[in-house]
Amino acid sequence: MVNKYIFLSAAALYSLIPGSHAEAAEFGSALFTSQRSCSQVSATELCDGRGPGQGAIRSLFGGGSGVNGSLNVNFGGGSIIRGSVGTFFPTNFPGISINNNSAINERIGITALGFQAFTYKGTSPARFSLTGEFSAFNSSVNPSSGDLPSGGGFNQFFNIVQPDFFDTDGSVFDLFNDLRSGFCGSAGVLGDGFAQGSFTGSAQLVTTSLSACAPTSLTLSPGQQFILIAGLLTVTNRGGFVEDASFGVRLGDDLTAGERLNFERNLVPGLISAVPEPASWAMMLVGFGLIGGGLRSRSALRRQQLVLA
Repeated sequence: MVNKYIFLSAAALYSLIPGSHAEAAEFGSALFTSQRSCSQVSATELCDGRGPGQGAIRSLFGGGSGVNGSLNVNFGGGSIIRGSVGTFFPTNFPGISINNNSAINERIGITALGFQAFTYKGTSPARFSLTGEFSAFNSSVNPSSGDLPSGGGFNQFFNIVQPDFFDTDGSVFDLFNDLRSGFCGSAGVLGDGFAQGSFTGSAQLVTTSLSACAPTSLTLSPGQQFILIAGLLTVTNRGGFVEDASFGVRLGDDLTAGERLNFERNLVPGLISAVPEPASWAMMLVGFGLIGGGLRSRSALRRQQLVLA
């Protein structure tokens, strides 16, 4: 029993050491798709997923912590969803791709989110910015509304959050809700970017800049760690479609060549624990000493028991 208390005391001392991020996942994804009925509204009425009879018929989740996820769903009748989340080389920033087609009396939507943790290993503070880009190869269009037949639209966002912003130990449902809540004004959010629009019926390209949540520009300090979250929502309505829609994040277009090179060299994927301070090393040595002493006592007790036997 004494050895047990010694071990617990040592473990408690070790837990006081700063720089541990074992509880934070380094990358992952969360995808959600839903099929809603529009059969109770006419071609001149909106089907926005909120009116009578427009509740979800079916819905599916995909992805998870530590997973570059995907969804490939054929709802039948022409309603098809294909979505995937990965990373873009060479920065390892999250990237999303989606194909979305809805049947004549249905509204189909998919939201795909990805996240990746980073550590800045530069030796001096540096101004940091990102640019998000939505693109689509082709799409249907209803100039009046994305909630009318053949209409559709997108919603894209990205943000920078502190490593403890969300708890990755929950379900994909919890992870999905955490990832899409990271806008300026929420605790732990350092910067965000957001854009939305309707499909144009042809190829389109929309770029968005990261906005710092503080009054000044976002600056990374040496050793600073953060998580980058990227998300894309596409919706198609009653015969609408979007082909090869994608959303990616890159280093900010406003950065100089030197600033960009600095981040390409020093922005490292993953959460790297800081080197313990001298006081922390002292606690570690005390803790390991207590553990070693406890193990020696237990070993001596076992030898004594063997002799007595």
